[in-house]
Formats: sequence, C-alpha cells, structure tokens
Amino acid sequence: MIVDDEVTMALLVKNVLEDEGIDVIVVSSGEECLEILKKERPDLILLDIMMPGIDGWETLERIRKMEGGKSIPVSIFTIRADVSDAMFAMRVEGVVDYITKPFDHRELIQRVEKILQKESK
Repeated sequence: MIVDDEVTMALLVKNVLEDEGIDVIVVSSGEECLEILKKERPDLILLDIMMPGIDGWETLERIRKMEGGKSIPVSIFTIRADVSDAMFAMRVEGVVDYITKPFDHRELIQRVEKILQKESK
C-alpha cells in the first residue's frame, strides 16, 4: 500500500512496482489508509509523513493500535532527507526502512522486494 497525498508520485511508484509484479493499493490520506486496513492487510505500507489531515506519524500510531496492525511493516516514504529524521524513524516500532523522494527506480524495487522477502519468511 502506498499512502501519499501527492497523487502523481503515488501513481509513479505504483507503476514501477506493478511492472515488477507487485500488487499495489494507492491511497491519498492517512484516513483513507485506516479505512482500507479495516478490510485488507497489505504486506507493506509505504507511508508519506507530510500529509494534510492526519500526518504519517499519527497514521502510523493508529495503525499500530488496530488489530493486526503491529505486524504490518511500514517504510517511511518522504521528501525529508535529513539524517536525523531517518535515524528517528528507524527507532520507531514497526518502521523497517526510510526511503526518500525523489527515488531511484531500481533501488526502490530492490528495497521493497527485500522487505517483502523478509516478511514472507
């Protein structure tokens, strides 16, 4: 699942991952993400931090409180390339990666596939 209020970015990521055979759900807000999670359990969430409404941190906190939400790996997917932000994010429970935008297509595919392989074991 990609959670990003920048629709163009989300669709670009969706296309890149789907070209590799990865099924992708795109949502444009934290609220929409939480609604979808009531019915579906994605293998990975790519979560933007800076969004209107509830931001990515609040969305993550609410995901973790949902039944089964603690087991869903989350990768932060943000334009914020600050090292201190990345270090903070990686200490948050359930955050498995920190990917910055803009991104290299091959690197994104490799990182997502690595997370999915690790989670399927």
